[in-house]
Amino acid sequence: MIILCVIAVAILLTNLGIYFYTKISCRKKSKEHPQFYIPENLYIGDLHCHSIYSGDGVFSVKQIINYAKGAGLDFLAITDHNENKSMNDDPKDAEVTMLQGSECSLDESCGHFNVLGIEDIELAPDMLEKDEIIAYMNRMKAKGARIQINHPFANTLGWSVGWDVPYDYIEVWNRSYNETNQQAVDFWNELLCQGRRITATGGTDAHYEKSERYPLNGVYAKECTSDDILA
Repeated sequence: MIILCVIAVAILLTNLGIYFYTKISCRKKSKEHPQFYIPENLYIGDLHCHSIYSGDGVFSVKQIINYAKGAGLDFLAITDHNENKSMNDDPKDAEVTMLQGSECSLDESCGHFNVLGIEDIELAPDMLEKDEIIAYMNRMKAKGARIQINHPFANTLGWSVGWDVPYDYIEVWNRSYNETNQQAVDFWNELLCQGRRITATGGTDAHYEKSERYPLNGVYAKECTSDDILA
């Protein structure tokens, strides 16, 4: 008798559960879905590559832009080492959105970072002290620049200044995928788990080989402008 009562109660509760689940589900479906902003366009591009102005690069700006067009890229940042001359060679009908950029290549004991999105980029490769590096980053950001820490765990050119600096992006994939890139991905994942909303990027870091074609960035934006891409 007790067993039969238990079975009856179990069936009743199950039916009630199904009933409430069905009612709640129907009620949810009957409500209007919240209207989230969904970007209309996905744009593909490179945020880290080099021209002849880097000294160790072999491609002219025109060659890089022609390659980007042929590869179907939407945007491109030529980030020469401690130079920003590439924008002087940028044809206005490039058909590829060009982002202002320069790679601030510090002493090997410090590391490299990109300054992106502004014309007036100060060239300051000789900084060694953390305080002056932070002050420089803040000056660039005050002008509207974004700061990207490049190849942070590379064997000889990794980031050694510390992470309490005002950066916006971290390059988690530089050239072909390897252990140092995985370290960067793991570090970025830790930042996310801590609630830090830092953007992960990839860069070909192309200097002298046409085979340097990946990784690229996919960015959802309203329009393919420098401001929208970097935002």
